[in-house]
Amino acid sequence: FKVEYTPEDWDGLRRYVEGSNLAHKQEILEWIDRDMDPDAKEWAIKSRYPDDYRMMLQAWYPALRHSDYVVTYHVRPFSVEEAKALLYTKPQQLSLEEMFLVAQTYEPGSKEFNEVFEIAVRMFPDDPTANLNVACAMIESGQYDRAEAYLAKAGNLPEAVHARGVMAARQGREDEARRLFGQAGQAGVKEATENLRLMDME
Repeated sequence: FKVEYTPEDWDGLRRYVEGSNLAHKQEILEWIDRDMDPDAKEWAIKSRYPDDYRMMLQAWYPALRHSDYVVTYHVRPFSVEEAKALLYTKPQQLSLEEMFLVAQTYEPGSKEFNEVFEIAVRMFPDDPTANLNVACAMIESGQYDRAEAYLAKAGNLPEAVHARGVMAARQGREDEARRLFGQAGQAGVKEATENLRLMDME
């Protein structure tokens, strides 16, 4: 029986980054793939992309920093197809990351896509990213009251600020939308800057 502390799960982090809309997603993936000292790698990402790093630290690192208790067996991760089957029967056996991978197999905005995020937030009700994802799905379908409730649990992630801006714009609250887009844009969300530019053209 032994305990191994894993300070950096780079493979897990890479999967999170790949499925995200981080402002410097591509650059961070390139750093993750570099063959270098883990501490130096993390410092490089932290110093170059502080806003993205802050979001990663708050939303993903708690799930990635873990102690593995090894007895005499190894539990392999589920394949996407296995995860799909378990999602509707035993979702408690899936990690949040595995649920996100299932979601990526569906068309964004589709019934199946939204269902994955709703199940994910039921299983992980306090996770900011899970709440943000289902809030975005609610905004797309015009369910703004529900979206607001989920956004309240998404905290002040730059992406959550941007989502609030999108909802404000769709509800005709232009001044609030501009303020939120500006705030998210300053935090590195490129889509927010583009949305603000489009509003200025109207």
